[in-house]
Amino acid sequence: MGVSINKKLLPVEGLQEVYGVELPIGLKFRQLIVTGPPGSGKTYMINKLHGWPNEGYIDMTQTNWWRDRTLVYRPREVHLGLPFFGFSEALTVFDREWLEKGEQPKLETNRIMIPPLGQGLFQSNWRERYIFEFLLPSPETILAFRMSRKTDSYHTVDDDLNLEIIRRQVNTYATTALHLHRSKMQVYVRETLDHPPMRIVEDGEERPPEWAINAPEKVTDYFDLGKTIKSILGRDGVKWVVPEKVPQVLHGESRVAYDGKPLVLNLNGMDVHIVPEIPYGARRKRIEKNWVLINAQSAKKGVYSFLRIKEGEILLLGRGNEECAQALDLPKKVAKRHLNIINENGDLILRVLDEEYETTLSALHRSKDDFTNIGRPLGSRVRGINVGRLQALQSVRDLYKWPMKPLPPTPALVLLREVIAQIEQEPCQPKDSNGQPGAVIELPYGKTTVIVGDLHAQVDNLLNVLSSINILDGLENDTISLVILGDAVHSEEDGELENMDSSVLIMDLIFSLMLRFPSRVFYLLGNHDSFDPEISKQGVLQGVLLCRRLRELRGDEYIADMKRLFETLPYIAKSDEFAACHGGPPSRAMTYEEIIDLRKTPQRAQEVLTSRLNRSGAPGSYTKGDIKRLRKGLGTPKQSHLIVGHTPLSQYGTYWLNAGDIKGHHILYSGRTNGPGIFLCEGSKLTPLEFPSEPLLDLMNSLD
Repeated sequence: MGVSINKKLLPVEGLQEVYGVELPIGLKFRQLIVTGPPGSGKTYMINKLHGWPNEGYIDMTQTNWWRDRTLVYRPREVHLGLPFFGFSEALTVFDREWLEKGEQPKLETNRIMIPPLGQGLFQSNWRERYIFEFLLPSPETILAFRMSRKTDSYHTVDDDLNLEIIRRQVNTYATTALHLHRSKMQVYVRETLDHPPMRIVEDGEERPPEWAINAPEKVTDYFDLGKTIKSILGRDGVKWVVPEKVPQVLHGESRVAYDGKPLVLNLNGMDVHIVPEIPYGARRKRIEKNWVLINAQSAKKGVYSFLRIKEGEILLLGRGNEECAQALDLPKKVAKRHLNIINENGDLILRVLDEEYETTLSALHRSKDDFTNIGRPLGSRVRGINVGRLQALQSVRDLYKWPMKPLPPTPALVLLREVIAQIEQEPCQPKDSNGQPGAVIELPYGKTTVIVGDLHAQVDNLLNVLSSINILDGLENDTISLVILGDAVHSEEDGELENMDSSVLIMDLIFSLMLRFPSRVFYLLGNHDSFDPEISKQGVLQGVLLCRRLRELRGDEYIADMKRLFETLPYIAKSDEFAACHGGPPSRAMTYEEIIDLRKTPQRAQEVLTSRLNRSGAPGSYTKGDIKRLRKGLGTPKQSHLIVGHTPLSQYGTYWLNAGDIKGHHILYSGRTNGPGIFLCEGSKLTPLEFPSEPLLDLMNSLD
């Protein structure tokens, strides 16, 4: 046990046995909260006691943490968010910042909030409501257990194990137990379940606490989960399901508690993986309890789509929901209205709508190599990221060939010139009437196309896309095309408008991708892809500032070649089923040859870069008729998709389908700080996807 309390412990005098576990005799029904460092045996103990089937988290620096909804469901295991000197926010002992401290982080105990005594007639005594058991095995015992479980399952908190880190974790929990005891909270400790509970005793403490020596006046039937649920909810109508390895058939309405572990929902023979969306780098208290649904078979074949269910959302799962059927590629054996899924604060309410089609639920057991690169198990945000994504990011780092920052002058100039030479010979970009690269990219037939909107210097968003849903593998295997709709430069975030280094880096990365994947990665010209003094945001002349920064870093020769690049980039990408550009269609009809020659008509070229959807009759806006004329000029079908960037319709969201009530007209924006959106285009099928924000650039720069 922790060195701070191992000499202050005495056995609890009175004991009772519940499901084979010795507990203090005075411990009442639903008082028990079990905590301790990773690998201390919390889950095993709760399972043995038939307690609540998922872990919780409380931030002990927050006022009224004792009222947190997490603590309604007891007995259960709980992770503690604790205050440490040098950190403004609470951390767990497996948060990345805590682990990377390099020495034992010092607990700042005066920031731990203690419940009031509640001595008034109508006041709750929160200190008596809970009894905390701290499981504190020896560091050597924990290390042996965590090493052994690495061979059976994947717990990312077990990455890079060493005895010193575990010793610090145990000491932190021991110090916390002692502080809570001194603050008159009800606390006892135990080494393992094979050992008796021990109470903390300090000088001057004469009488043991009541819960250690006397049974309560009325003993409730301990730890019956069904009765616990009924007493909490006051109803019997919802069946709570604990997912197990063996599938359970669902009928009516069932509820699954959120525990951050993946599930398998079988829809009449089709497996759908339901995975918690835990972004890399997110702290536990900031995690939104969203879920991701994935077609298990599609994820094994290549690039795949998925569905997100955010907190508070309801999803109709079935072929009758077009978005759902398309994203999950639902076969006919799935009902049109199979079931509803409700995300209620992370808990999933599953309501079977068609009992003629079987629905089962089970726990998803797999190794770390099997994890998809969308969802991650609950711990993976702390120490690392799943193997597939890490490999993808390493591949990006390898093709970049340098640390993830702007390239040195000479390699940057060489890269730029190689990209220009490649564009000049691009077989997918027909020449204009002058023999120069034309304005249109003719996308290769039969490939899935990934479309990325305006990035505006959000390097993390580009890395997120590249490392997700097997996109980099698809580029390597030549099964997908990647189209970026321009405006990768110039941050639009307050405080970053004048910072051009992220713009330089993102273009260096895009050039590296274009060179590595010729005829697979395409960058369309956007209105911000210019040094024009008129390119500004909130009075900041971003075009001028980018030119100035590039000149400082790389000289006039590089500036001249960047201008040459701008003159060779395409304006429009097209396939047989869709077209995409940065701004919008030109304001008059054009033949295909005229579109390829777009640079010869500067006014029309400018419209493709800067026009916006007509919502108020403003000049420079486009209409449904303009879209029809562009489709005709490009030779795409009447109802084909036209995808544009440039004009997000609100300050929230990443995509707008059928924008302006124009069928097949969609707007995409990928520059949000809370994560990017993309479109997957497979033939005539278009699927929108959104990803959470992740600080992947920091991770990339930490890779060996």
